[in-house]
Amino acid sequence: MQKRISANAIILLKDALSTSFWYKNSLIDYLRFSVSNGDIILSRINWKDIHKRETVSIFIDYLVKNNCNDDLIYLICDLSSKNDFTELKKAADPESAIKIAKEKINQLKEIYKLHHDVVIEKKKKEEAKQKYLEEIQSKKYFNDKLEELKQIFFSSYSLAPIPRGYKFEEILRDLNELFDLDPRASYKITGEQIDGAFSLDNTEYIIEAKWHTPLIGHIPIGTFIDKINTKLENTLGLFISHSSFTETAITKANQKNIILMDGEDLVSVLENKIDYLELLRKKKKHAAQTGNSFYKAKDIIKQSL
Repeated sequence: MQKRISANAIILLKDALSTSFWYKNSLIDYLRFSVSNGDIILSRINWKDIHKRETVSIFIDYLVKNNCNDDLIYLICDLSSKNDFTELKKAADPESAIKIAKEKINQLKEIYKLHHDVVIEKKKKEEAKQKYLEEIQSKKYFNDKLEELKQIFFSSYSLAPIPRGYKFEEILRDLNELFDLDPRASYKITGEQIDGAFSLDNTEYIIEAKWHTPLIGHIPIGTFIDKINTKLENTLGLFISHSSFTETAITKANQKNIILMDGEDLVSVLENKIDYLELLRKKKKHAAQTGNSFYKAKDIIKQSL
């Protein structure tokens, strides 16, 4: 239940607003920008033809009548921190005008203390709501992007082998980017073609990606091992084959720092059946503990059920 604002607080707020601004336009601007519907409220007041105090009274009474407690509390809290009274030096008796304004502000500060907890609670709720909205938007973007990659992947079946291979590399790069893996696109170094690279958990991964009809055999695995041997010790190889691998290829991969991933694994990620980072981490952990470089996504999913 919202905390009720006392009649005394309303009176002090009116007094503080009326005495703290010398120029009516300054007062109007303050009200316009301090309240959520300030423009609409002011449009209903013939403020140009009435005194400041009457303008303030009508404005605040409108907020009270319409149960705009959040706006009233904001005005109390914001105005209680006012310490610039330069405008009041234009008054006929500036010393007296500034003294009265400061007295009203100090009285308002006492009211602010009573409502401080309400303000803090409101701020926490607003921050939580904003965080929730950002999380929803982020999740929607993620799911939409994953769905887009899945559609691109399946549409790639109709491409000729060479453009399909390039499209496969693009899909993997975009997937790594979606999961914040700081990916690097395919690149060439002396005598080598690297299909991509990324970093995860302080480990550098280099990628070999193949979309061939036959299963990948041990020869391409051997060539990939040669590439890894020229890199630093904390470099891990990720060989992704759309068609999967022969038994001799898996045996060959088990002898080196390589984890294997096939098209079925990739589809599980694109269909959001398993988190990509979870898949990579569990493949790596399984390879380290068992020496088996080809831990299938479907088996990981079964283990988690």
